[in-house]
Amino acid sequence: MGEAEQAYSSCLKIFEKEKYAAQWAMTQENLALLSEEIAESSHGCEAITSIDAGIIHLKNALTVYDVEHTPIRYDHVMKVMDRLKAKRNDLSKTA
Repeated sequence: MGEAEQAYSSCLKIFEKEKYAAQWAMTQENLALLSEEIAESSHGCEAITSIDAGIIHLKNALTVYDVEHTPIRYDHVMKVMDRLKAKRNDLSKTA
């Protein structure tokens, strides 16, 4: 997973939010999904940290996506956000 994180982080340097907002937001989404995968193969605090990172990435994506201009992307991000928050809640109960 480390290589994937590095690749996405490199993309964020190329796809600056101000110049390439859509690509930047999509990279944030991909980082959130990667964080979710990392959490699924982790335990305890490490899993919670990964989920929290994913939620932050999704919130970043929502600075670009909105209901009016990008409703499909917005809806997708919100569904992933709900899923991550539910997982976070479940992990908090067992940690």
